Amino acid sequence: MALIESIPVNTFRNYLNILNDSSAKEELKLKATQELSEHFEMIIQSPAYPSFLENSLKIFMRILQDGEPQFIQENTMQHIRKLILEMIHRLPITESLRQHVKPIITMMLKILKTDNEENVLVSLRIIIELHKHFRPSFNPEIQLFLGFVKDIYTNLPNHLAYIFETSSDIWINDLKDLHFDVLLSEAYSVRTIHVEKQLDSNSQQQIYNLLPRGILSLKVLQELPIIVVLMYQIYKNAVHQEVAEFIPLILTTINLQPTITQRNSPQKEIFVDFMGAQIKTLSFLAYIVRIFQEVVITSSLSVTSGMLNLMRNCPKEAAHLRKELLIAARHIFATDLRQKFIPSIDNLFDEDLLIGKGITLDSIRPLAYSTLADLAHHVRQSLSLDVLIKAVNLFSKNVHDETLAVGIQTMSCKLLLNLVDCLRHHSEIEPQKSRAILSKLLKVFVKKFETIAKIQLPLIIHKCKGQSNFGAPTNTTGTVSLSLINVADLKDDQISNEQTKSYGTGSQWVNSVNVAEFRSLVKTLVGGVKTITWGFFNSKFQISETGLPQHEKLFSPEILCSYIDLVHYAMEALDIYTINVNPNQQRTSGLISRSKEEKEVLEHFSGIV
Repeated sequence: MALIESIPVNTFRNYLNILNDSSAKEELKLKATQELSEHFEMIIQSPAYPSFLENSLKIFMRILQDGEPQFIQENTMQHIRKLILEMIHRLPITESLRQHVKPIITMMLKILKTDNEENVLVSLRIIIELHKHFRPSFNPEIQLFLGFVKDIYTNLPNHLAYIFETSSDIWINDLKDLHFDVLLSEAYSVRTIHVEKQLDSNSQQQIYNLLPRGILSLKVLQELPIIVVLMYQIYKNAVHQEVAEFIPLILTTINLQPTITQRNSPQKEIFVDFMGAQIKTLSFLAYIVRIFQEVVITSSLSVTSGMLNLMRNCPKEAAHLRKELLIAARHIFATDLRQKFIPSIDNLFDEDLLIGKGITLDSIRPLAYSTLADLAHHVRQSLSLDVLIKAVNLFSKNVHDETLAVGIQTMSCKLLLNLVDCLRHHSEIEPQKSRAILSKLLKVFVKKFETIAKIQLPLIIHKCKGQSNFGAPTNTTGTVSLSLINVADLKDDQISNEQTKSYGTGSQWVNSVNVAEFRSLVKTLVGGVKTITWGFFNSKFQISETGLPQHEKLFSPEILCSYIDLVHYAMEALDIYTINVNPNQQRTSGLISRSKEEKEVLEHFSGIV
């Protein structure tokens, strides 16, 4: 409080008086606004804050109401208006603010329609915060706002050609030469203005930024869906019909297609903003799809084509947009609409389409694979054999991808074993193909057992022994840190050179490994091989050889070799259950009673062999 008392409250009142003085110069008003903004946290902690709130809001609202919107970013009045809006946004959510909520919202809704991009973005944040915390009663302004947003979406297709063509810089001799009405009708993002001024024999260049109107701004368009969703959450019954009317507009928006030239334009930020607006709109659909599921399903082709186009066009440098796109897809796939993606699902197994290209996109691979796995799992019985082959190829690769978390590898195994029954059905029509895929699945699972037995398990045991000897910390969840393990420390017969390439021979492996996760993986692998074996016995394979034992009819020498490897490596991998990290952070020795999970896994394994 000492800091607050060091600046008299009267000083802040003086700043307000300067703002309220119509004869004061703009530069002086800006200085006063900046001082208020800089010390705003101090003001709201002052005992005089309630009085300040009452007086300041009257002055702030008058300036916003009477002042003209500014579209040159560097204009003094623009700085003043933006600072005022930011201070309103920073007002603490208290009961003393409640009585001011309605007039503030009314002013913010007016600003949406008339002001520039910067101020509208702040106004939208104010509207969201006030509705979240105060939930004001429904009034006709809400319907007018929703109508305003609908108009923006309705007009967007008409603006598509201009969005990418009006981004060039503007060169003039004087700001007075600007034709604002014309420029603002064509501005969808910030444009740079170069003003050449002649001073004697020298020319001096000044640079300004032209702000687009909020109603045309691509950045504003990205923020509108979340407010419509918020309005629906608060006023569900009153705005149900208005929100339903957004559906055709949403479908049109997500299907807008910039040309190749527009996508490759040097003005990359504009394309990223446009894609952001489309993906936010898809997220809006993902939120309301369950509510209006029947209506959306009737236009399912627009949903599927729109989503695939967004995946195809999403810029590689915009990983955050790709992530949001996948989250929206995940929500949509969780509805009956997923059946409508069956004709085009084979496209999703193309990683360039699903994930895109670019190093920054590696972080979203787990989300992408889990989203696709959920979809494939739910529609698996309707997939053609060719699509099943694509699924097997992709998720088999993921099982052995050590850059993916163990949980994602386990998920991939679970999806693969769930595809076995589908392959059994297809064996009646295409027995050779189905058998070949089952054979591949068996090899994939056996190879994973080999990786665990020869590489990962020795590392884990080696680390546990080191912790037992030296008392290194291990948490009670069974997480064992591998950051200090050096592969070169292990015996050559434990790890072959070829198999340690993905871990880095003579270097660190991964930061940590969770014993419980590896046990879950081993359990899934055992269940998977048991399911694959069941698939061999229950598929309709055409076997020409007669007089041979049943197992020789079903299993070729190559498959039998895989089963021999299975017994060898799976038995070693099952040693993961001999690792027991107790609460005292010591690995117990001697006889250990088998856990319920271990007994289940052994029973499943005995059912295979």
